[in-house]
Amino acid sequence: MDNGSVQTQTRGYGVIYDSRITTAKVPPEFQTTEKKFTNRVVQFLRKQGWHVQRNGWVGVGNQFLKGFPDLVCVRDVVVFVEIKKADGTLRAEQQEWRNWVLDAGGIWELWRPQDWADVKERFK
Repeated sequence: MDNGSVQTQTRGYGVIYDSRITTAKVPPEFQTTEKKFTNRVVQFLRKQGWHVQRNGWVGVGNQFLKGFPDLVCVRDVVVFVEIKKADGTLRAEQQEWRNWVLDAGGIWELWRPQDWADVKERFK
């Protein structure tokens, strides 16, 4: 079964990592909530020595930054990560933040449960 393909692209000076599931039905091993997957990711990254800031709604004063990435991960680089369930899609605000990060030369990644093996390998 084809679980998806990894796409690494550049936009401006930034780097984007995205995987997309290509099957119509999400395999059972990838069916989990964003919250559960995020918990697993944060726990793993911290064990690997990453400093991880987990974001819900990020507020500045009394305004919220809609679409701000779920995780900001810092070790030898800074990586902005958006977490989605297996078949989740980005909202317009999340796409805007992705573009701003990439246009500024940052690293932005979209992780889904089907990316777990790759994430563990690349971020160990």
